[in-house]
Amino acid sequence: MSFPRHAVALFASLLLLCVGACASVSVKDAWSDPAFASVRYRKILVLGISANDTNRRVFEDSFARALQTAGVQAVPAYTLIPEGGQVPGARITEAVQQSGADAVMVTRLQRVEQKTEVTPGMAMPPAYGVGFYRFYGGAWASTPPTVSQYDVLTLESTLWDAAQQKAAWSAVSEAVDPQQVSKLTDELAKALIEKLKADGKI
Repeated sequence: MSFPRHAVALFASLLLLCVGACASVSVKDAWSDPAFASVRYRKILVLGISANDTNRRVFEDSFARALQTAGVQAVPAYTLIPEGGQVPGARITEAVQQSGADAVMVTRLQRVEQKTEVTPGMAMPPAYGVGFYRFYGGAWASTPPTVSQYDVLTLESTLWDAAQQKAAWSAVSEAVDPQQVSKLTDELAKALIEKLKADGKI
């Protein structure tokens, strides 16, 4: 199933949904600033920018819940920044101070690519002179090629050090045909948390 273009409005610029098969998320690349090599973050403000307030809240709730399950305190940003749309930097700074977070996790959409996968068919000539049952089996063995289309979302997640306002860690992930916000977020959070732990960030 191809990516519904109207869904771009749901996660404008940063987060995106599509209707398709089950989500499959993997971390493709990660970077850490050596200056923060010894820093482990204990409380994270989860920030998602979305044109749809409901989707934004589901994303932030799901990601924050996954962090808490992993033993890291987390706060959904919408609880402190309820207004929609882009907000001034001062509002984010205020939210960070109110939350007591030492880091901010921001995820943005980089691109959406439509992929096409073709499965070759199998053609067998009719075997009319071999009897009905062999003809019947050969007819089942002859199948046309199948074509499926799906979308791959490339997401960038960056962990910002709240005190220095610098990027301490970043990762690029790929999501294949996510079905809904909560499922996408659960799989993304699982993959990123494993990498954050491995890199000593949490």
